[in-house]
Amino acid sequence: MSGLDHSNTDKTIDDLFFANLPGHVSLSEKASNELQAYEVVDSGTLRNSFYIAPFLSHTDIQRCFLRIKVTGRCVVQLSKSRVGEKVGVICEKQLSPPKNHDENTPYIAEVPFILGKEVARSARLFWRLRALEDGVQIHEVSWCASAPKTVEGKMLVAMRTFGRTADIINLLESFATHAETNEHYDQMLKNTFFFVLDTTNGVDETSYEQLSQYDNLNYQVVRGANLGGGGNMSQLMRLVNEASEDSGVEPQEFLLLDDDLSISLEALYRHWAATLFRTDTTIFTLPVFMKTEPRRMWEDGAFWGRFIDSKHGSDRTHVAPRLLRHGLVFNMFDNLDSLAEPNYPEYCTFIFFSLPWKLFQSIGYPLAIFLRGDDIEYSLRSYAMTGSKIMSNPNLLAWHEPAHSYAQEYMSICHGVIINMCYEQEKPNALVEFFLNQALRHASIRDINALKLYVEILRDLMSKTVFLENGFATHYIAKLKFFKEFDTGFRQLTHEIINDLRASHSDQMGVLAEHPFLYPNIENRTNIRTVILHNPHSKSYFIYTFDDIERTKEVSQILSELYALIHEFSNHYEELRLHYISRVNRSSTAEFWDKELSMHDTTATLAHNN
Repeated sequence: MSGLDHSNTDKTIDDLFFANLPGHVSLSEKASNELQAYEVVDSGTLRNSFYIAPFLSHTDIQRCFLRIKVTGRCVVQLSKSRVGEKVGVICEKQLSPPKNHDENTPYIAEVPFILGKEVARSARLFWRLRALEDGVQIHEVSWCASAPKTVEGKMLVAMRTFGRTADIINLLESFATHAETNEHYDQMLKNTFFFVLDTTNGVDETSYEQLSQYDNLNYQVVRGANLGGGGNMSQLMRLVNEASEDSGVEPQEFLLLDDDLSISLEALYRHWAATLFRTDTTIFTLPVFMKTEPRRMWEDGAFWGRFIDSKHGSDRTHVAPRLLRHGLVFNMFDNLDSLAEPNYPEYCTFIFFSLPWKLFQSIGYPLAIFLRGDDIEYSLRSYAMTGSKIMSNPNLLAWHEPAHSYAQEYMSICHGVIINMCYEQEKPNALVEFFLNQALRHASIRDINALKLYVEILRDLMSKTVFLENGFATHYIAKLKFFKEFDTGFRQLTHEIINDLRASHSDQMGVLAEHPFLYPNIENRTNIRTVILHNPHSKSYFIYTFDDIERTKEVSQILSELYALIHEFSNHYEELRLHYISRVNRSSTAEFWDKELSMHDTTATLAHNN
């Protein structure tokens, strides 16, 4: 079910893999696995604790065991931990080579335990091993259960990319090389097929040649049209479905994986092993951490438009996510027990989205969305149509980097409004309030770009001609180019420059107003001289003079149009809602996507090994 994740090569975060305490040893990659007498290895960390909730909730597993392959004499202690309780010892066992066994060669020992009896539902398990002599070697440690004999274990991993061909190749190469020395990983790869859609300009048959050296990888790489992250996912899923029908082979598990995530082969193996035991159609995802701050969790699933403030509570009234466990920082043992509580988000990202193949067959394809919101709608639809829940599996983890821009805000809000219209938000009141608040926020700092952004959003929503239609990619590509101009005024500036600007302003000479480029606070000061807008994702700044006559005139003109559009949106809300409900239903079908793909060049296979 779960082995050791010792894939870490960054010493600064090694305590996320093995406890970094006096007298303790790490088994991370490049480290020695040999212990001296009384040295300890402690697996009770983020990457090597064993969380049992997914198995207790979605499998029939009860009898388990810890399997240890070791050389030398040692003591192993099996422990459990829960929120608000002291760590409890389940058992402790001294391990020695069997009689007539060469003391210098490995032997295997097992420590049995029962889920639900000896171990409570919301617990994490971990082991500590202490050497009783010099030269003890830990070769392998894994949490095990007997897999059902009737399960074939075929997993299909679908990946799409635009401009990240090298990232895809590096990820697949890392999987192949790590599996060469691990029989369990090798077994998983034999049962896994990677289907890659590459829409990068200029990609050809030579781009993936280096993968041909790996006989343990089953893959097919196809070139297709660039329909954006969401559109490419549907294009990929349509191609995968056709390939399954043509071959007569159906996988059991269907994993949608992003192209720019960092994930270990151990995490992929743990997921595959868990799906062998699944007894229902639960969708599985994982905690996502930030690449630039690898100790910080970005999200562990989310709720869409709900549980954001006390005023609206569980009503879907916002066009924003409530990211779960957002911002939690992990240092060795911090926050580990909180992950043991079963977590069922309302939606999860396509960074890692795994569902039974038969569930995919029943809910159709993601919407014709270029970026932002496709995974939200797909999650909500799966629950609305089948009742299938989503669970985040804390035994897994990936690193990814969030980003935001004017273009991404455009897509987030447009698609968010459509999603809300189709899933429970029958009245326009809260959405009207949102647009009025955004107008007030950005007018208070005379922010022309953001006001134009919300004009574009409402104008395009009201048109009923650009969203969820065949040929949708053309519109988005034009919008990306349009909003790219908004970024030209932003510059990456040092703290020295920013501090000088702060020092040059005062209440007497005019203050400096500093705000995020989106969702600023309402500015009520009257003596503003300069405004700084900050994009934290690109770490850049836009600086402009507040009391500029031409800027003030332009703000007034844009506000006039924006308020008129808000009024029109409110008056025509029900008509818009019914329109987009019909478009959502239509653009999730195979017929829609067959028509869409017929409008582009035929796909071509670039590489394969199967």
